Amino acid sequence: MNKKSQLYILTMVILLALTISFVLPTKTESPDKGFKKLYENYIFEAPRAANNDKLIDFTKRFVEYSHTIDSNFGVACISVDDNITVYNKIGKTITVDAIDLPDSQNITFAHQNQTAITLDSQIYYFNTSLKKDVKAVFLSESLLAKKIYIKE
Repeated sequence: MNKKSQLYILTMVILLALTISFVLPTKTESPDKGFKKLYENYIFEAPRAANNDKLIDFTKRFVEYSHTIDSNFGVACISVDDNITVYNKIGKTITVDAIDLPDSQNITFAHQNQTAITLDSQIYYFNTSLKKDVKAVFLSESLLAKKIYIKE
């Protein structure tokens, strides 16, 4: 075999490999599955960080991680203990019992039996009578879709 034919064979092998790599489907998760998986992971892990400071730190880190899967994912969590702490990491201002709470901020107030979070004119009520509990609102919003899950 001469060098010219070797070059043609090598070129064909490379082109064949490139064609196959473009034709074979790649495995990707649909956005809905990614959001649901993040929601389920948070619900599973958050109670382990149930005290207020740990939950805020956990939520910050979780949302940072979640952006690798769903860049629009956000959480507003409620930690119920002797006091009630609400931490907003949804990506926009929410209203907690008639008080505006900007993104990446938290508010602590005396224990009560019910807490309301308003997000985009929709009010979500949470029973906060049980201590050592974690509640949350999850949001993923893009131009095409808006998903909201509630953990009561």
